[in-house]
Amino acid sequence: MSPRALALGAVLSMALASTAQASLVTWTLNDVSFDDGSTATGWFQWDSSAWNPTLATDDPWYTGGDYGEYSIQTSTNGGLGWNYNSADGNNIGYFSNLWGSTGLAWAGYALDTPYLDLMFATALTDAGGTVSVVDGWECTDVSSTTCRQITAGTVSAVIAAAVPEPASLALVGVALAGLATIRRRKS
Repeated sequence: MSPRALALGAVLSMALASTAQASLVTWTLNDVSFDDGSTATGWFQWDSSAWNPTLATDDPWYTGGDYGEYSIQTSTNGGLGWNYNSADGNNIGYFSNLWGSTGLAWAGYALDTPYLDLMFATALTDAGGTVSVVDGWECTDVSSTTCRQITAGTVSAVIAAAVPEPASLALVGVALAGLATIRRRKS
């Protein structure tokens, strides 16, 4: 194989290796409201392309994806209202396909703490966008009948264009310089 072909192959392989990898996408709650007039605000991180073996074992409805940090607050009304926050170490998040709908849920660290479910019109993707919240609820605990239902809202994520890593750009630059050197020697 000629040195030119080898160098060209090196450039192409480095360029392909430097493509962006999927990562956690930050989704923001917009105008999420409950049937009692209260609201939910905040954000959460989600990577739809990830696979979490623990979630797959623990949740029979798990279809893939993994969560990161989250901070969601619901306003107080009728004994409900909670701060679901990954920083406090007391809440867990999981992704599931509940009752045939794509949804996320956050729960307290014990069965006697509140939980929040958000059900979406379509699955969340790593491409971002805006997705309608079509259903969901917040309850005081898993065995409670004290719940309120979500009636409206969306979640949205804006994905910035991928920026190549400096090290990847440097490798491509070295390979191009090598190509130029080989070409100059042949001339």
